[in-house]
Amino acid sequence: MENFNKFGWVIAVIIAIIAPSFYTGSSLLGGSTDSGYNATANGVYAVDGTTVIDGSGNWVGAVNGTSGVFSGAISAVAATFSGLLTTNGGTLRSNSLATSTGSATLNVSYLAGYDTVIVTPTGAAGAKTLTFFASSTASTWLPTAGDMQETCFLNASTSVATLVFAAGTGIDLQVATSTGGTGGAFDLTIAPDSTGCFKFIRKAATASAFDIEANLVEYGDAD
Repeated sequence: MENFNKFGWVIAVIIAIIAPSFYTGSSLLGGSTDSGYNATANGVYAVDGTTVIDGSGNWVGAVNGTSGVFSGAISAVAATFSGLLTTNGGTLRSNSLATSTGSATLNVSYLAGYDTVIVTPTGAAGAKTLTFFASSTASTWLPTAGDMQETCFLNASTSVATLVFAAGTGIDLQVATSTGGTGGAFDLTIAPDSTGCFKFIRKAATASAFDIEANLVEYGDAD
């Protein structure tokens, strides 16, 4: 019986030594015996030592490697991808902002990260002027020269109000030649039930200027 007990203790010690290696991917001889996918006690998984998947299967960090294949949704406050991004199923851009306003000055929060701004004009019929913020207040929105965001404005009015855009200090409004205008002036007006899309491009910065191009293409009802 004494020998049996000693044998049992030996087995217990061996298990205590070996078991952790199954969870950490380590080997008693050194190195790693798995593919870098490691589970922790709180249900978070790691790839190549970087936490990426929580207990619900959400990707919450970076994946280290030359390529990756993902199935399902990836949710994050912000994410950065370096290299070519290829989408084989198309791209749905669904981050939109709905707002009701009369003539007003737009601040950076109306644009930052939004694909579409749906504007319902308020007040009496007629033109509602939307004036862009001063570029000096948007130095961190598009921080590097050449940074770009595209945002479309949808005029949700069906008949009573137009949207007219005006530049703030340091905002360089430009209109596509295809948009045209009348009397030699380019048009900055979005008709009811129509859309205008801006490509905002950060120009070269100086110590005191953070100028941004706002390049507009307009779309009107054609049927």
